[in-house]
Amino acid sequence: MNLWHGQFGEDGGVQTLAALLGLRGTLRDPHVASLTMNKYAMSSFVSSLLPNEIVKVPKTKIIKSQNMIDEMQIAKSQQGQIVVKPNSLGSSLFTECFHDPALSEADIDSALLQEFIPGRNILVVA
Repeated sequence: MNLWHGQFGEDGGVQTLAALLGLRGTLRDPHVASLTMNKYAMSSFVSSLLPNEIVKVPKTKIIKSQNMIDEMQIAKSQQGQIVVKPNSLGSSLFTECFHDPALSEADIDSALLQEFIPGRNILVVA
């Protein structure tokens, strides 16, 4: 039984180490694990397979600490709410919704900046 959970247990790191050491078990394929824990990569993958009528994937921009100021200026020009979340943590940990992007500047190190889409948020685990 696979009991690994969380950032290091599900992001492909443990799975890669086990594969390199030749350990067998119920661990997922390292490539699949790393894809599913990368929100940007997984969103791109899903949106390439399914039309927008079936799954709504928000417009997304990756924010890195070195270009955060420029990206936040762009975000301030958007109308409505924005969602800021880490790219690689599981589920909705540290996800915030802002009416004013200026409020989020101090909180972002490396994250996703997304348009807000009203509705239910569904988590799919592979």
